[in-house]
Amino acid sequence: MNLKSKSYLQISIDSLAPGDKSLAVQVIPRSGRVNAFMIDEQGAGLKALGGDFVNSYPIAAKQLVIPAIPNQLPKKGEKASSSHTVRILTPGEVNTTFTLEVLSADGSFIPVGLNAQSIDAGVVTEFSLEPKITASAFAVRITSPEPIVAAVSSSVTISGKKDFVWSTATPPLTPMSLAVTGLSPLIAFAGDSIAVKVQSKLLNGKVVSAVVKGSDIATWRVPANARSITIVSSSNGVFAGALIASSNGYGFIPIQNGSALTRVEVPNSNIRVLNP
Repeated sequence: MNLKSKSYLQISIDSLAPGDKSLAVQVIPRSGRVNAFMIDEQGAGLKALGGDFVNSYPIAAKQLVIPAIPNQLPKKGEKASSSHTVRILTPGEVNTTFTLEVLSADGSFIPVGLNAQSIDAGVVTEFSLEPKITASAFAVRITSPEPIVAAVSSSVTISGKKDFVWSTATPPLTPMSLAVTGLSPLIAFAGDSIAVKVQSKLLNGKVVSAVVKGSDIATWRVPANARSITIVSSSNGVFAGALIASSNGYGFIPIQNGSALTRVEVPNSNIRVLNP
């Protein structure tokens, strides 16, 4: 497809792969630079079921960390909590195996059936994930002998309405600043040994510092009156993601440097499904 400079093109994925339930998309620029965004909008007939960004990951890797996955606990009288679906693909030509490890405040473990699990090359495969944990957020570490890509779709309930959110892998954490005015996200840090220094600049100009420490996973709630946050420093091998809940739905934000040339363009898409 041809794309003129400083323009954008919206492509309906179901027109490219009609009938496919699970798929992955690789965007390859033949010249110049492009930035691609994917939006998953779901509905049943005329009823909107929500929408969410499916964040991209730059390259397939032999180890991925998805640092922030929401886990809503069952309310009194309910039997089940949040349900999650792992979608995984090895884009090469060789079949492979993968192992998925859950990282949570309740400890780290490998769910039954997700240790050295086989997957076919070039085919997106789905696995159900329902960890029995009490934490409101958890992370997963996925390792494989061959490069892979993966994401987790989670069902959530906001203000009595069902919604879903896509959690994706992130690169290792580096120093950066993020604008968060009007938001109070829960940031989850995942890694073997976590030591992250963060600063919050409040609306009144005051700067508040904190140090987040832990192993496997540690969470930090951004102050409600924060204008921006800064990752001052981080130990090696730490990954981070943010979960945001509002009356309109649930969202996941990968904590990664947004100043790269391939991430500077703002997406333009009709996402009114979030506000039916």
